[in-house]
Amino acid sequence: NTASASGSDPFGTPVLDEDTAEVGLIPTGTGTPGFWKNHPEVWPVAADQVLVGDWNHNWICDPSETCLVLTTEEALAATGTPPRGDMTWNLGRPLVTAWLNVSAGNDASCIADTIDAAIVWLLAHPLGSGVGGGDPAWQEASGWAGLLDDYNNGLLCAEHRDSLDSETSSEATVTDVTNPELTQATPLPTELPDRGNSSNAPPQDKANGKPRG
Repeated sequence: NTASASGSDPFGTPVLDEDTAEVGLIPTGTGTPGFWKNHPEVWPVAADQVLVGDWNHNWICDPSETCLVLTTEEALAATGTPPRGDMTWNLGRPLVTAWLNVSAGNDASCIADTIDAAIVWLLAHPLGSGVGGGDPAWQEASGWAGLLDDYNNGLLCAEHRDSLDSETSSEATVTDVTNPELTQATPLPTELPDRGNSSNAPPQDKANGKPRG
């Protein structure tokens, strides 16, 4: 992104300056599939697509990235399909949810490798392809689904949005100087976490994973 500023010098001559600017997201805590299913208006979407695995968020699947490209409709179906029967949905649901949580700026240091592994699995076993619970392929992926679900519920390296909401409800008391008995509770502003990495079958996630493109 480019930031620009314009104005006048002390002699009234117009001046303009431009420089690169990096804008970071303030994470809001992780959400569950139900949260994201009900708030598609805040999804990171470009050209009606969700690019799962686009770690540098440039809307391009770079050579160093492995991506799962879903239309918004497909991603909504993934977050809204109950986890039963076809195991591809049982992995797709927490995967898409985890990606939305990561894209919202939440720390991914504990789950990035798991996300990458789940993407590769779903590229080989597309959503709706009917992988059964007894299928050997699912035995490999079932642990990833559990880790992704734990991440979405705030049990790993990123806190759940409800937990952050309760933490940010710390209040400062403002006293009415004209009547000290009257007080008003004012919420204090807060700042929140960052992103990073995780492994395979079921992976033991690590915070020092491979660099992203």
